[in-house]
Formats: sequence, C-alpha cells, structure tokens
Amino acid sequence: MSIRPVLLLLLACSITVCTSGALAPGREVLRAPTKQVIKNYFATDRTRVSLTCEPERFLVQINFTQPFRGVVHAGHKKGKCKIRGDGSRAYTLRVPLNDCSTTHNRAKLKP
Repeated sequence: MSIRPVLLLLLACSITVCTSGALAPGREVLRAPTKQVIKNYFATDRTRVSLTCEPERFLVQINFTQPFRGVVHAGHKKGKCKIRGDGSRAYTLRVPLNDCSTTHNRAKLKP
C-alpha cells in the first residue's frame, strides 16, 4: 500500500507552515497563523507557496521540487476547491472568498 502525499490548505490571507512528528513522513500541513503575519509566501525544501488576495478570491500558487501526485484542497476534502496532482510541479488553486469554508474577518491591520 502506498501513501500519497497530501498538502492541506487552511487560508486566512496569510499562511504559515507547520510540520508535526505525528504526521506521516512527507506530509506538511498549512494552518491559519495564530498571530498576525504579514507574509504571503513560504518555502520548504520540497515546496514553495505564494498567496495572492484578490477582491473575490485567493490565488494559491504552489511549486514542488518533485512531480506531485497528491491532493491540495481548501475547505472540505470533498469540496470543489481542490487540485489533484498529475505529476506536474506547478499548480494554482483558486479559492473564492464566498465558498470553500472561507470566512471574512474585517479586523484592522496594525501599522
């Protein structure tokens, strides 16, 4: 039985990456930051992810160093905001602001 890599995305117009020893090797999980982070990208030894916030959606651009054959999704796994890797190295996930479990937080940014 083979384990396919999965990259989960939970977005808040800022993204951070965390890895946990409890996860299977090769799995990375993106989570909404617990504090305000003014950064729209991150990179690991296997991935480079950038986030662009548009008026009606997020664009998540993901580049892998190796061909990717896993699943990238925002919101629920069975939702429509997902990409199935076909062996390419670059993908763009489009996440509407009114779908895929997104929430709008009107909190003001501190200068």
